[in-house]
Amino acid sequence: MISSDAIIIASPEYNASISAVLKNALDWTSRGENAQYSPDAYKGKKFAIMSASPGKFGGARGLVHLRAIIEGVGGEVMKSQVSVPEASSAFDAKGILVNAEMKKKLQEEVQELLNAVPKNANDAAPQKS
Repeated sequence: MISSDAIIIASPEYNASISAVLKNALDWTSRGENAQYSPDAYKGKKFAIMSASPGKFGGARGLVHLRAIIEGVGGEVMKSQVSVPEASSAFDAKGILVNAEMKKKLQEEVQELLNAVPKNANDAAPQKS
């Protein structure tokens, strides 16, 4: 994560929140090698978040928590986010999203993320002496 400029997190919803495994991964990446808090994996990073759920909310309630966690440790989450409701019927047998409007929203979110990252993001980073 430290060497990435943009990160996409797609998460299912578990009881109106994120999974324990994802929460644990976010917690671990907010720590440095000495186990102290470190924003290095989040500071200056752009995040796109999305979810799918068999329910009618599509995981949107979990994304509220995911956004709060990422922003709480210094990441910037894109305004748009995609939640795919009734996921068991939202994808075809090959795993392709079948709803054209949902596909468009997903493409727009990814484009927002790409537009948020400076063209020469690695060149823009301050050099360490």
